[in-house]
Amino acid sequence: MFRIILVLIAIVFSASMGLVVFGEVRTFPAGSLDRSLGDMLPRAVDFGWQERDLPLGPTESVIDRSERLLRFDDFVFREFRRGSQYFTVYVAYWEPGKMPRRLVNMHNPDLCWVLGGWVCTYRVRGKPLQVGDVVLVPAQFGTYEMRGHEMHTYFWHMVDGQPYEHQGLSVGRQIRNFLLTPFTGNFTAKSEQFFIRVTSSDPIDFILREEMAEAVFKSLAQSGLVREKQG
Repeated sequence: MFRIILVLIAIVFSASMGLVVFGEVRTFPAGSLDRSLGDMLPRAVDFGWQERDLPLGPTESVIDRSERLLRFDDFVFREFRRGSQYFTVYVAYWEPGKMPRRLVNMHNPDLCWVLGGWVCTYRVRGKPLQVGDVVLVPAQFGTYEMRGHEMHTYFWHMVDGQPYEHQGLSVGRQIRNFLLTPFTGNFTAKSEQFFIRVTSSDPIDFILREEMAEAVFKSLAQSGLVREKQG
């Protein structure tokens, strides 16, 4: 019986590796993004706000390392400010075949920020969210704190228009996902992907009543983020 189990595992592993190799050499479809993410976002001045683009890190070396690690095809990191209120929008995009979705999903606040010294003080998964008349895909939400400074953030990882959250944290589950992903994820689990993060140091629900934020989310409908528009 034990020998039969080993044979079955070997067969599944071989088939899995074969499909992974096939996925690496196959031709992927072109991405759907037809203009830069920066151009997709609305102009802040049209809503009485100010805007500025932010770097990925505090130094050139950090920026370069981040870009080489993330390997995105496009990104925008923009701050919208009106008086003392502000929020930032970070959007990264990967064309089909560029990055495995489990690797993209690892670059979220629960990992990146926490490893950088932040402490997660509050966490909600699948939080319903509506901004103006726009109903969004349920959000991942967290509050993170470091040295008395607090950040509130909504974030989404969208894969081919659907939300995705990688759960392979244990060794056993990582092995299981490695064996089964080629059969459940279009051979290589490599698809068109968006990672979207909206952050503020103020309690972030203030954006739910702001036309500026509503326009931002509408502009990102191509990612699959917008579920419906009321009325």
